[in-house]
Amino acid sequence: MGVAHLLGRGAPELTTLAGAAPLLEPCRLAMIGGDPREIDLAGRQFLAGAGVSYQEGPALAADPVGVAKRALAAVTARSEPLVAHLDVDVVDSGDLPLGNFPHYGSGVLLEHVVSCLGTLLAHQSVAGLVLTEVNPTHDGDGTLIQRYLDGLVLRPGRGLTSPQDGRAGLRGRAASYSSSARPPRWRARKRSAAA
Repeated sequence: MGVAHLLGRGAPELTTLAGAAPLLEPCRLAMIGGDPREIDLAGRQFLAGAGVSYQEGPALAADPVGVAKRALAAVTARSEPLVAHLDVDVVDSGDLPLGNFPHYGSGVLLEHVVSCLGTLLAHQSVAGLVLTEVNPTHDGDGTLIQRYLDGLVLRPGRGLTSPQDGRAGLRGRAASYSSSARPPRWRARKRSAAA
């Protein structure tokens, strides 16, 4: 588990890479949507023993908003800013096959992730969002990436905006996105892939 190094478990040259271990205080980490087939009992016990909030994919699929609220409750006891991190491979590859490491049969749909993120990012402590693991070569015509971005950014009240308190969620604090224009790097890759 890559997170173990951040929490001080593993080779010292990794656990102290940027200072004293742990590099990340366990009470500052909430993990949501993990595939239960990819973590064993020892891994679950390590996370629980370290004080990490850990909720698996079935919980995310069943109650995205509740999962987000429990995660926030676990990590917002302090007033420091938080960053949300999304690996696209938490979404079932049958729904959105953009990840380098496919996950079929998890039951976590893009709509579950969008709902969860909407709740997380509406919280005043969240200062940023990191999106990772999207592989554009898995999307020949660009429709999957468009669906992903539209779900994250453009769906008011269902995407990254919060109708409950009128806040723009993270969207109001981040760079803008236009559904009609893909990032220049995507266009360049698209052309070179067709050549």
